[in-house]
Amino acid sequence: MGVYLGTINFTAGPDGTSNWPIELFVANDGTALGDTFDPEGDGFQFQGTVNFTSGAFTLAVNGGAESLTGITGNLTGNFVSSMLANGTFNLSNGDTGTVSFPKVAP
Repeated sequence: MGVYLGTINFTAGPDGTSNWPIELFVANDGTALGDTFDPEGDGFQFQGTVNFTSGAFTLAVNGGAESLTGITGNLTGNFVSSMLANGTFNLSNGDTGTVSFPKVAP
């Protein structure tokens, strides 16, 4: 389906008020994976599926780096169009916020 680059906005928790780049890769079968990171190397990976009928996605956080090592959580949201996905996230350390993924490549 494509590659989406965007922003993750931390609104509460230890990383509150931070904004990091985020990337999402979606395959033709709905498989999705991606990661986010900051300049210091803190970040996490996630994977899951996109339901092409509804546009909904649920992506489990399955790995972290630096200050987020061992983190768990999820990203959930919806493709509002084939060119944009929006959602929210919550992590086991108390971080919460929003994500936005504009499409950048097929």
